Amino acid sequence: DSNCALLEDGTVVGSPGKHPHGRLVPNGLQDASDDPDIIAAWWRQYPQANIGLVTGEQFFVIDCDKHEDIDGTARFLQISHEHNEDGIEVTATADTGGGGAHFCFAMDDAVSVRNQQGMMINGERVIGIDVRGEGGYIVAPPSIHASGRPYVWAWNLFEHLKAAPAWLLTLVASVTGNVSSNNVTEFLALTQPTRAAPPLGRDVNDVEVEQVKEALRLMPPNTDRTTWIERITMPLHDLFGGSENGFHIWHEWCSMGDGLTTPNGKPAYDGPKACRKIWDSFRAAHRNPKGPATFWQFAYECGWRAPNSVSDNGQPASWPTPDITTTQTFDPEELAQSFS
Repeated sequence: DSNCALLEDGTVVGSPGKHPHGRLVPNGLQDASDDPDIIAAWWRQYPQANIGLVTGEQFFVIDCDKHEDIDGTARFLQISHEHNEDGIEVTATADTGGGGAHFCFAMDDAVSVRNQQGMMINGERVIGIDVRGEGGYIVAPPSIHASGRPYVWAWNLFEHLKAAPAWLLTLVASVTGNVSSNNVTEFLALTQPTRAAPPLGRDVNDVEVEQVKEALRLMPPNTDRTTWIERITMPLHDLFGGSENGFHIWHEWCSMGDGLTTPNGKPAYDGPKACRKIWDSFRAAHRNPKGPATFWQFAYECGWRAPNSVSDNGQPASWPTPDITTTQTFDPEELAQSFS
């Protein structure tokens, strides 16, 4: 219930109503179930419990908060209009009870979406807009918020769930499998400089090297450790096949962090020996499963733009034309009224 985050003496220890119930699901998300019999037993035991939905499997969520002078919903709609003058197509959306909103988007088998505490845009985190993907969950209607207001579907999850637009995928997703939708095809065109990344171990040509250098110049060398390893170092090691040329290009970028500190206060650059140890620790036989696309995705977030993509026959690549005959987009005023 809405007091699940309280100690026995009533002390608040977290976000009330949002923690997995320890007696029902002692292992958190690992104990999640869609078995009707199990769920019915839970309801009989705790009829006032809130509902949690696992994210990152069938759908992911843009979680917008509202507190003090931060309005994540308004900011997300503004961002959507910056990327598309018509805004974002209506998808399953819930009022969170606290003035925020959950925008739900269908997952595609070709992409992976990770949790983000503050969505990354152009290398900066946007406060008030979180991403709930793999390993995450949301509280769902008709749960009760700590404020006493219920979570309510503005557009029902089961009837209005839509695929995420390509521009949003560039901010939150990584490619993991075979492309199966127009939106992901466009996402690939936005985030990769060519139709396919160079195969492992192949010498990267001069044009590709310059593209990597241009992208690196836009990436802060004192970024957080996870981004530094998973979105820059590992994908580049994969792209260059662990070659010396790749190391020197990467190390030159790393050295730009000399004298700078990371967000947690540690030195951004520990010298060439430390860099060499990290680079050599990624064996070519154990490729980064997300590959170079992860690097190009982060480059796009930092403001880098690829030259015109080309198809396999050397001609300019064409993007599929989306079907917009039945598209409905969010009206900010209407959305605000539905949440009031």
